[in-house]
Amino acid sequence: MIEESVELKGHIIDSLLLPKVLDLIIARGADPSCARIRIRAQDRAVMDELLASLRVHGAEAIEMEDAQLVEADIYHLDTCFCPLDDRSALYYPPAFDAAAVTVLKKSVPDLLPVSDQSALRFACNAVVVGRTVVTNTGCDDLAAPLAERHYKLRMSELSEFIKSGGSARCLTLNLS
Repeated sequence: MIEESVELKGHIIDSLLLPKVLDLIIARGADPSCARIRIRAQDRAVMDELLASLRVHGAEAIEMEDAQLVEADIYHLDTCFCPLDDRSALYYPPAFDAAAVTVLKKSVPDLLPVSDQSALRFACNAVVVGRTVVTNTGCDDLAAPLAERHYKLRMSELSEFIKSGGSARCLTLNLS
């Protein structure tokens, strides 16, 4: 089964956009199995009352937590965190504050720490295609831990691109 996520913005109720989209999904035999709606309220009391009313219908608030980056050389999330699949990820622990590491460990069952050397070669700015992980050269220390997780490491010389602040992931264009 193929799965995609879509996002609706704006006045999705009063414009009838939400029911139109749901009608289209159902008419084509697809299953709208999950919906996420961002809600804004005037104050905490109104929000709490609304959430209590929504829980009766099976809606639950999603817990969101911040992840603070603290390493000066690691300036963006895609240079210190790379999901491999729905339960595994590469990450560079020194890039995050202690609270963020706690959140990551709670949220991702199999975190694979990246060494200082590989982090500075932007290993976390990898491209993951199936079971293949493509990184810059110099990330050899990832080969064995990735192989233990049934991934193949492929490296390509990307040091010229690192000079502009990116690596393998930054050289891609997602067409889906």
